[in-house]
Amino acid sequence: MTLLSKALHTNMDKAILKILNSEAGRCLIGITDDLPIVRYSPDWVEMWTGQYKNGKPLMKATIWTYPRVAEKILIPQTKLDIALSEYTELDPYKGFLHYSNLEPNFKKYPTIFLTAPFPLNPATGEARLIFNTSSTSWATARAAANAVSSDGVWDVHALGTVNPNIQRTLQPFNTSTIGAMNVSAANYQAFRNDARDGFANNIGTTLDVVPSQMVDPTAAALADYSKLTFTSRGNIALASTTDATTFTITITDFTEITGTAYTKYMMVLGVDVTNTDPGANNNQISCDNRSQTNPPKLNVTYTLAASRAGAYGFII
Repeated sequence: MTLLSKALHTNMDKAILKILNSEAGRCLIGITDDLPIVRYSPDWVEMWTGQYKNGKPLMKATIWTYPRVAEKILIPQTKLDIALSEYTELDPYKGFLHYSNLEPNFKKYPTIFLTAPFPLNPATGEARLIFNTSSTSWATARAAANAVSSDGVWDVHALGTVNPNIQRTLQPFNTSTIGAMNVSAANYQAFRNDARDGFANNIGTTLDVVPSQMVDPTAAALADYSKLTFTSRGNIALASTTDATTFTITITDFTEITGTAYTKYMMVLGVDVTNTDPGANNNQISCDNRSQTNPPKLNVTYTLAASRAGAYGFII
């Protein structure tokens, strides 16, 4: 087992947890909470809120649509582990700052090349699905079985009339390794970025989180365009969002959130949910995707299932 694969499969590795709980670690993965991080995977971190509910620890997890913890923490830590195996006198924390490019010091720390590093942006189900066939109707476009095309951009769009353009963005979160949980609160966060693909709110619509039934959450397909339920799990008025700013959508129904499989959502506009033809009025919102500075994330607060309640005695 390589050092990297060992890091990827050791949830309670003390060195990784120490880094994750440091100022540098939180900065790298984008965690602003000061709650202690007690567990992690390549895709998520789990924190203890310091509270109990029904006699069980109340936990909070932040999950990304790609292995952000692996990219930002586990790869630099693997390089540091290799360096420390040869140069034991090196300072571990300063070494991590070097290998994560926060505070490079090439005079003191050796250059480490990983021959088979964990992919920084692996194949993922996060994708924009586009139906933009001209000379058709809004109803045809909305009910189409397949998208015409797809890409990795985070963009949601709705234009009607005889040249409809409907764009839906898949958001699958790998929550499968968290374990059984009883969810009490959740929200979705994304960073609006008009420079990506533009913004328009000509009829005052909303951005909605709806359930997705995509077949493979690691590989989006054009057929996933129609694999959704037009039932909003939470929304925000486009008018309430601001360019270059993170917005939060409160999830009001937790049906899709699970700790034993992928949590699968799709982002759509409110007119798509209600089947309201926007006519020639363009409506659109663009956000950072997994490859950019502020990727979307799902925050979930929950208590542990009975079979796992004793696993966190060390944090009490």
